Amino acid sequence: MGMEVFIPIGRKIQEYDKRNGSDLAGFIELIQKKKRGEKLPLAYFKIGVTGKILNKYGMYGAITANRRVISEKRHSKDAFHSISEELWLEIMEVINEPLAICSYGGSGRSFRVYTSAIIKDKNICVGLNVNSIGRNILVSNISTVFGRDISKLGSGKIEKVLYNKAAGESSSGHDPQIYPQPPLSDAKV
Repeated sequence: MGMEVFIPIGRKIQEYDKRNGSDLAGFIELIQKKKRGEKLPLAYFKIGVTGKILNKYGMYGAITANRRVISEKRHSKDAFHSISEELWLEIMEVINEPLAICSYGGSGRSFRVYTSAIIKDKNICVGLNVNSIGRNILVSNISTVFGRDISKLGSGKIEKVLYNKAAGESSSGHDPQIYPQPPLSDAKV
């Protein structure tokens, strides 16, 4: 057994940006400015690129974000989860391997992409609301919930399931390899 090498989060983000031609580091700096109470510019940051699965469902090009996604109104229900720099990197690393994709709002240009991450040593479901803005997509909101049972996606009137990875993996939609703890039956993302 070898020793694990600790790589600082800043270095991991730089490596991610180099691989993807993105500026997640600039977006992370925006998050840091918000934490320091500084005024935020309305700049757009390329924080990732779409892959085959997202492309198949109408999401192409760069994944972008701006200050609106980190404003209090946009993720106040997630204050407990404290969406950190590490979590943003983790989400962007796995966004092209989503657990599920839903359309919502009826416009055909708004999507919710569900993926997984780990917060406080627990697996969670992360929902990113994205809007197709032509050649790219814009992250407009992010939400998280512990133990999301993705088999219940699309049961509401605003969400239509386009892709559900777990549908073929488990009759209940709860994949214990993704979420070891039982799902919350009343979880809302």
